[in-house]
Amino acid sequence: MSLSSPYNKLNPSLNRTGYFPLMLAVVLSVLLSACGPSKTIRTTHAGGPLPVTGALSQWPDEIRRGEQLSELDYYVTNDDEFVYLLINFKNNRLYQNALRFGFTVYLDGDTGFKQSFGITYPAGILHGLSPIPGARKSYLENPGWAAIPENARMLQSIEDQMHEQALIISRSNQKAPIIPVPVNFNNLRAQDLELVMNRTGNVMTLEMKIPIAGTRARQFAIDPGGNTFLLGFEIKPPSYEDVTGESPTQATADARQSQYDPYGRSRPDNTQQISNPALYYQLNETYSRWVKVQLADRRK
Repeated sequence: MSLSSPYNKLNPSLNRTGYFPLMLAVVLSVLLSACGPSKTIRTTHAGGPLPVTGALSQWPDEIRRGEQLSELDYYVTNDDEFVYLLINFKNNRLYQNALRFGFTVYLDGDTGFKQSFGITYPAGILHGLSPIPGARKSYLENPGWAAIPENARMLQSIEDQMHEQALIISRSNQKAPIIPVPVNFNNLRAQDLELVMNRTGNVMTLEMKIPIAGTRARQFAIDPGGNTFLLGFEIKPPSYEDVTGESPTQATADARQSQYDPYGRSRPDNTQQISNPALYYQLNETYSRWVKVQLADRRK
């Protein structure tokens, strides 16, 4: 993706029973995120512009060709100028993690590098808490923190405004850090990028309309360089070190779970201890899924 936007210049105690399932989840998430797209999906041409309402019922029947994952369903189509993407969350844990940590959709040109252009929507509760010193750490570490009336009101305010908060990721080269930047919704709409969120109970639907080709007036665009692009979904919590100031390694976590040798004798502990193992593994639950999308040919 090529952008002349100023945004790409901005650099603003588990027991043993629970240990192995969580470790498996961590290992799987790393493996999945390291792998490339496992399949290619082909869109059906929308036939013309679609209203962006967050309701699949607004799409014509002939283009409702969805892809089903265990955690979410997603639908992709395109007209001559835009890609339309609708996502239905159907896993409550994934939904809650998206609200806490933010949900990023990557749309990368097939000839470029991964994670070059992304939209984080919702931005997440942690993003809303980040300006308040110590709030993120207290929210994650202390279950009772959210029950304090003033904190509960603050969290409710963040959730109420979540449908109008988005972050943009734009990198000009693969070595540049991934730094999501807040973007005003009016600026997004002015560049023909539309985002809609519908939430009912524990169900969330997201819909996005993204320009295919970048122009001076449409600086946030996929720019596939052909008729295919990489589509990625990611939820990436902050690092344990970022939240707590501790920097344990995986060896430290293993040592925490193996304080005794096979004969029941206490082992010397020369490693930094993890003060909150449950939080350590929670913050290692990265979600990452990738596919390749082939766009329907433009209609003459």
